[in-house]
Amino acid sequence: MGTRIVAALCVLLVFAGIIKSCRDQQLCIAQALSEQDHLDRTGVIGWVRLDPGTKQLYFVGR
Repeated sequence: MGTRIVAALCVLLVFAGIIKSCRDQQLCIAQALSEQDHLDRTGVIGWVRLDPGTKQLYFVGR
């Protein structure tokens, strides 16, 4: 009887973890879309990065 309760609790924890993971993924997608909209509104077309090996700047597009 105790083994079934422990197994049920484990299944419940895994299920709760799956639901939390899906919600977190949806939140990340929504945040990325919001950031992209903000970049579009402000007119950002890309940015410049420094290559650590050659110490040269290079353009990175979105």
